[in-house]
Amino acid sequence: MNHPRVLVFRDALADLIESIEATVRTPGAGTDEPADAAGKLQARLSTAGRLASGKFSGARSDAPHVASICGKMSQLESAYVSYCRRLRANEAPAKAQVDLMSALADARSGLHL
Repeated sequence: MNHPRVLVFRDALADLIESIEATVRTPGAGTDEPADAAGKLQARLSTAGRLASGKFSGARSDAPHVASICGKMSQLESAYVSYCRRLRANEAPAKAQVDLMSALADARSGLHL
């Protein structure tokens, strides 16, 4: 499970979680780290999309773990898109965040496979 190929998927999920959390976090947290992570969101969404849609060519024993991580990345991407649509529809930000935070919590479980 600690094969370098598997770690690439796990790291991509962790990075995506970090960027989405930084994006929805309230501004003025007093550090540039959240802004840096938020600024990388589009690149991390692209990376997650490429990894999730690709074919894993590692050990057969790692394939279920990678598939689970890819599923978490896809679900998280969908939840973020839904969050953005809800904000554009003038839904209250706190209400839109509820489902996104649930998806983030679920995605974090993919880090501990």
